[in-house]
Amino acid sequence: MGIGHIEFRPDEGGVFPMQIAEHEALTAREKLDLLITLRAEVSALQASAGNLDFVPGDVEAAIEAVKRSAALGETDDAPARGSY
Repeated sequence: MGIGHIEFRPDEGGVFPMQIAEHEALTAREKLDLLITLRAEVSALQASAGNLDFVPGDVEAAIEAVKRSAALGETDDAPARGSY
């Protein structure tokens, strides 16, 4: 199940990185794509003094969680090693 577009809006609450990492309707590839996009947006917001409910380290932890799950075969589409 793909997601066409998700826009990160820190002023509206929104999704936390681990919620993406643990979402059952997303493939590992979709999770990583969303988290990598989120990482870039968080970095840009933090540079402009944006106020966030989480830190960039939370995004990195979520990315690592998805990679671990994929490596253990816990997802349907484990990415190839070294693809990220």
